[in-house]
Amino acid sequence: MKTAATKRFSGSVLVLVLILTSVLLVIAGSALSILTAEYTHSTRSTVWNESLFVAEGGVDLAWNALNLQSSDTNAWSGWTPSSTSATNHSITVSLAANGTNTTSIGTFTVNAYQATNDWVIISTGTCYAPNTSLTNIDRQVELRLTPGTPFSFGLLAKGDINFNGNNVIIDSYDSEDTTTFPDGQYVVLSSTPDPHANQNGDVGTNGTSLDAGNGNVYGDLNVGVGGIIETGPQAYVTGSQSDGLQVDIPDATGPGKTTASSTAWTPSGSTINTVTGWPTYNGSQTTINNSTTLGAGDHNISSIDLGGNGETLTVDARTGDVRIYVSGDISIGGNNASITVLGTNTSTHTVQIWCVGSINVSGSGVIAPDNNIPGQLKIFAKTPSPEGSESIALNGNAVFKGAIYAPGHAFTISGAGNTGTVYGSVVANTITMGGNANFHYDESLANDYNSSANWEAVYWRENAP
Repeated sequence: MKTAATKRFSGSVLVLVLILTSVLLVIAGSALSILTAEYTHSTRSTVWNESLFVAEGGVDLAWNALNLQSSDTNAWSGWTPSSTSATNHSITVSLAANGTNTTSIGTFTVNAYQATNDWVIISTGTCYAPNTSLTNIDRQVELRLTPGTPFSFGLLAKGDINFNGNNVIIDSYDSEDTTTFPDGQYVVLSSTPDPHANQNGDVGTNGTSLDAGNGNVYGDLNVGVGGIIETGPQAYVTGSQSDGLQVDIPDATGPGKTTASSTAWTPSGSTINTVTGWPTYNGSQTTINNSTTLGAGDHNISSIDLGGNGETLTVDARTGDVRIYVSGDISIGGNNASITVLGTNTSTHTVQIWCVGSINVSGSGVIAPDNNIPGQLKIFAKTPSPEGSESIALNGNAVFKGAIYAPGHAFTISGAGNTGTVYGSVVANTITMGGNANFHYDESLANDYNSSANWEAVYWRENAP
């Protein structure tokens, strides 16, 4: 039979069990609360990070459309407005979780608008919370893009660079720094150890061989990944020497591709390859083989061949821009033959020449603006097949003042005991300098842009949405 003591013991056990159960429930509740908080924190952190990726996806979409708009009329398809000529575009895109699940995991809303020559892209990414107890998270990214320039080097090549012989000199100056360089003209600032101006005459190649020979380079030498830089016993290099250079060097685009500052141009009687901008058929053209003057506007030329005694092609850009398409070769030779650009130091007008063939300047030939400002003259050469089968050559005492973008051409300055000189910037397939060749990089060209360069980021920042 049960006694009072047994009853008291059973009651004590029951109380103890209740107390232990209560403690366990409290512990379990606390653990559940902690786990719930950790889950909520982890989920919000994931959504927070994903919303930034979503916003950046919107930036990438607009950036890609900008790079395509010059050659693809559907670049802004789906945007409002969709016209490539518009100066602002907007779009909202809903993102599915995967290819089979159509449930949206978030959206991004993008506004891209033109700011002078630049573009600003603002993208707001929204990532949906996985349950109703959490709120959606917005993050906003702003990116400013500016037209890129291929003229950030004095000499830039896709392949090998070779300086033959002695007395090759490369330096730099700034035609926009009229205090140091009066009227924007090159002047010698120091004669030690050789006459030179600024020391930003950088040389670069994506290739694996840069042979500076015994040249004097007032700037940096840069070679591609795994490449080798060679210098002779009498070489003098003021800057750094490094490998690992990787520069995007796309083919030159033709006159039919819109630039950031101008509309596309189709030479008369031609049809345009919408991807490259180069004409695929030539209609009525003019051949220039004696002294000629071309005024402001567009000109469709079959070839330019000037020799003899002082034959000159005068390009008058004093009243407006000049665009010239040459479907063949350009040859300037003889005694003082030249292509001369008329302009003023305050002129904003430029001359652009698109050339399909080779360019040869020999004797005392000159291609230059009369104000000697390289930025007023730019030459774009169509990439041949195979690359390197066309050339741009300056021989003897030839002089060139301008910017050349010819990533498929072999570029040479063959002083051969005389002095060939370039003021400006050159992009080519391969580069060879010999004799007493001189190259003076105009640093102001690094601020310029053209149709052969993509848009580059000025800044990236996150805004409060």
